[in-house]
Amino acid sequence: MDKTFAGLLRNSRLASYDRHLPQVYTTPAKRQRVGDWGVKRTLPRVIRSPTLTLEAMDTREHQTPWQSAANQVLFIRRWKENFGGSKVRQNEARAGTNVATMSGHEFRRYLRRVRKTRDAFQEQVVQKALVPEQVYDYLGVTFGKQQHVVVGPTYADLPAAGSVVKGRILNRVPHGYAVGVAGVVALLPSSSVIHMPNHNDRNVVHQFYIDSADIDAGGRPQVTVRLEPSSDVEGILRSINHLTRPTGAQQAAKDESPFATLSADDLFRQDDRTRPNPDHNELIKQFSLLNVQQKK
Repeated sequence: MDKTFAGLLRNSRLASYDRHLPQVYTTPAKRQRVGDWGVKRTLPRVIRSPTLTLEAMDTREHQTPWQSAANQVLFIRRWKENFGGSKVRQNEARAGTNVATMSGHEFRRYLRRVRKTRDAFQEQVVQKALVPEQVYDYLGVTFGKQQHVVVGPTYADLPAAGSVVKGRILNRVPHGYAVGVAGVVALLPSSSVIHMPNHNDRNVVHQFYIDSADIDAGGRPQVTVRLEPSSDVEGILRSINHLTRPTGAQQAAKDESPFATLSADDLFRQDDRTRPNPDHNELIKQFSLLNVQQKK
């Protein structure tokens, strides 16, 4: 472990602070009681949250404004617990090459590298796939003083297809139903619903299967759920049973009627009740006589 002042300063929270990145800070309970969070000055001892974010390290009023980060931390925990299988998405946002922040040596080295792409760019211009004014876009060059790329965070890379969660059906939305799962509003597509349970009572908790879970580029959760596991024969049979299961009034009529409504399981379990035609032999004899007459 580096004990020098330079090493300690380089690894300190003061040196690693970035006002463009809302980092979450925590401290041991013993240090929290005295307001020591490892920043420029001590923070109020009345802080009860074990985690917080800093809006600025210092202000003109010599203050360190802070906000509780409990909601962010709890959201990450709930996400990992319920939707831990979000897939790692490719970074679609490109920061580009910022030549304005390059040193002289870096810029000369960059020029040597891009000269190798000159012939390919000119060929694109001849084929009218590009115009000369698109040279900066072709090279991915920017000229800003600072570069900050906003991309959606990824919290896990585990297979989540088929994971079971508990939730409540909130209301009808375009293309399906809104489902509340651990503080996240998921989508239950209409195309995946064979039998829709009672969705008028939000107090009823249903079981759902995760179809997909992801965080979009704006940091918004995108979750799709199903009532039945996909490609599951048992789930299909259960859905059929939901459709064929009689209601209370139908069940009472069924008990009094000689004709019973069979469920899918009953259809598979019941014995074959087919009976041979009693006139089968006579019919075969008549067909035989017809064949003999045709041959004559």
